[in-house]
Amino acid sequence: MTKRENFFEALNADVICHHKIGVNFTSQYHYHDGFEIYLFLEGDANYYIEQNCYHLKRGSLFNIRPSELHRVECFNLKVYERISINIRTSLLNEFSTEQTDLSRCFFDRPFGESNLIILNECQINELILLVHKLEYLIDSSIYGYDIM
Repeated sequence: MTKRENFFEALNADVICHHKIGVNFTSQYHYHDGFEIYLFLEGDANYYIEQNCYHLKRGSLFNIRPSELHRVECFNLKVYERISINIRTSLLNEFSTEQTDLSRCFFDRPFGESNLIILNECQINELILLVHKLEYLIDSSIYGYDIM
């Protein structure tokens, strides 16, 4: 096993969506077999992707493709609030078409670079609402939840 393979974390579902609030969280470097969207909302932390370090501010949104090493490091006991969405590669490919490749935003950049965009407050609030709807559907057993 190569050194990089020691950092692999398999996704255990097609879609994983969490809006989490905690304190003083630091993760180890890891990568997935799927895509990740990460939105920072509150705290004092850095986010590392491959060789790059980003000091986080509200609205920092990262797109992380499969195999990109990443981790977060919090600096104090302040509240740490974030949203993460993980999507299996096979699911994203299944919903893509020849005209619309949903993975394009993850691959139209150099590996480990240009992962960050900053959302404005309106965009943040809109994404939070969508995430809460997605969390509800994932955790729900209402009719049709399995095809949403």
